[in-house]
Amino acid sequence: MVQSFDCLPRFIDRYAVARTVSPDGPILVSGGVALNEQQCKGIAEGVAPLVSKQRPAIFITGAKTNPAVEDKKQYELMCSILPALQFSEAATVGEWLEIIGAGSVLVSGRFHHTIAAASLLTPVVCLPSNTMKIEGICSMLGLNAPIPVGLESRSNIITRGITQALDGDSPTISSDTLTEILALGERNFDDL
Repeated sequence: MVQSFDCLPRFIDRYAVARTVSPDGPILVSGGVALNEQQCKGIAEGVAPLVSKQRPAIFITGAKTNPAVEDKKQYELMCSILPALQFSEAATVGEWLEIIGAGSVLVSGRFHHTIAAASLLTPVVCLPSNTMKIEGICSMLGLNAPIPVGLESRSNIITRGITQALDGDSPTISSDTLTEILALGERNFDDL
């Protein structure tokens, strides 16, 4: 068995998608396969205190095929707490990456959103998924662990995580780790 890695960082590298830190960018939010109504509202409560006209919050979704059907419902649940939450459905992978790269922070329970943000140096406040994959990616990339499920103070932890990111105190992927995952992604093509 040979360890490899997702090809998304290679795509970002191959097409020279800008890796920029955008501390003044919007707060990005995405859904997650395992998020329930209470968790969606907790996310919105955590994001709400940090939203302003100068720093909007944007729910990001989009997929060429197999879109996440739960995203619309999760967005609506979050809007019940945070009516100013904007909605962005990326039509292309380039548009999706551009939005993530322009964010000041991403709050996400989505695996590929997390990989994209990490690869673009956008800080991430992670939420758990239906498997341990988010925990694994956070550990491997040197990111903060996902916020535990079922915490009553989830919104406070989200607010604190976003504030740390906005203050530049949230870990992002190191250049050594980025180089390592690019090399691991290359292994997907060893036998082709």
